[in-house]
Amino acid sequence: MMKCSGNQQHYTTVRIFNKMKDGSSFTIHCKSKDDDLGSHVIEVGKSYEWKFRINFWSTTLFFCNTYWKDKFIGFNAFDAKRDSTRCDWVCIWDGFEDGLYGYLEKPPIPDLHYVWK
Repeated sequence: MMKCSGNQQHYTTVRIFNKMKDGSSFTIHCKSKDDDLGSHVIEVGKSYEWKFRINFWSTTLFFCNTYWKDKFIGFNAFDAKRDSTRCDWVCIWDGFEDGLYGYLEKPPIPDLHYVWK
């Protein structure tokens, strides 16, 4: 768990689920300017998550490289400028065969989509 001194008193959680219908896993490697979370294999039906506090300047950014079979997605899993109003407490991502979907926290509907390349 990372602790950042900042103006946010609560922790934000990013949670990435594997919802592949073909039963395959994918690998994700996420980091920020200050923290490298390492590589993690996410099996079907499982998830990977981390918690952090948004920094004082509201510039917190976590970006991820995601690998599935011979395909790749690079995306911002959390960007304070984009996400402080869309998923301030919990940011959910689902991995499917057609890509990654990000969800608004309330109501929980998909609003971002990154396609495997």
